[in-house]
Amino acid sequence: MSLALCLCTEVSVCVLRSLPVSLVTKPYWTYEGPKGVNFWYQDYPKCESTANSAQSPINIVDTEATYQNLQPIVFAGYSESQGIEWELSNNGHSVVASVISGELLIFGGGFSDNYEAAQFHFHWGASSGQGSEHLINGGAYPLELHIVHRGANYKSVSEAAVQPNGLAVLGFMFEISPIDNSNLDPIINNLANIVNPGDKKALPPVTLRDFLPRSLTDFYRYSGSLTTPGCYESVTWTVFRNTIPISESQLQKFRQVKSNDRNQTTNEYMPMVNNFRPVQPINSRVVFANFKLTPDAAVGLRGNLVICSLCLLVLSIFSAV
Repeated sequence: MSLALCLCTEVSVCVLRSLPVSLVTKPYWTYEGPKGVNFWYQDYPKCESTANSAQSPINIVDTEATYQNLQPIVFAGYSESQGIEWELSNNGHSVVASVISGELLIFGGGFSDNYEAAQFHFHWGASSGQGSEHLINGGAYPLELHIVHRGANYKSVSEAAVQPNGLAVLGFMFEISPIDNSNLDPIINNLANIVNPGDKKALPPVTLRDFLPRSLTDFYRYSGSLTTPGCYESVTWTVFRNTIPISESQLQKFRQVKSNDRNQTTNEYMPMVNNFRPVQPINSRVVFANFKLTPDAAVGLRGNLVICSLCLLVLSIFSAV
């Protein structure tokens, strides 16, 4: 059973040991069907989008973003592997890598606090034309990585989740590459060990920085929420401009992982795909960009996304023939 405080389908593994039983038994939810995203608000009222809500994810539009010099983010411990233990798991909603021991911090970059990493997880689609939770200029990516941090003053993610600015999540988009990204091997090679919900596997020593883009200087910033129940509006979101490469064959291994959902005929676990929440109204919120982007460049980026989407569509058609 997933936890109510599962952040973007990810926090449940991290907080299971510290949450009281009453919170562990919160109502079941999923992405499709009668307990899907369109009905979360019935059991989790904060998930309902209103004219005053600050829900996530959102569509980030370059021409509507406000430039602000937020200064570089400091990533402490991100380049270390010794002394940091990770556990990979399947929580029924996502693939999650949880920090078991060690400390990784982010600060600077316009953050109001120091934030400590708790885990990272992924969102992806059944096909490569969708999968990311955030959209950039209306375009989706096939995979999105979220690194979840709690305010360093809080003892747990569950405590931080109900506090203003209690959480900071870093979002990274993936783009399809013709070759495998070997930096992802520690995750990709262990997906077969966590196929079913509840499966866990200790990871070999990994350096979190190796998973990320070379440049981390350009990013967007806005105030939002958890993207799964309970949808608490306590997240400082940072979505990075530069992408991470992944091959289609690597992405296909994510799609072989099973979700909590069961086939009504066979009772077998269903493939874990399309585990993303649709974008929510931005309302009166402001999205900041710590880099300057001309309107022409924004149009170019949007055009590239459209071209990539068309290419993927054509490839899928020919593959089916």
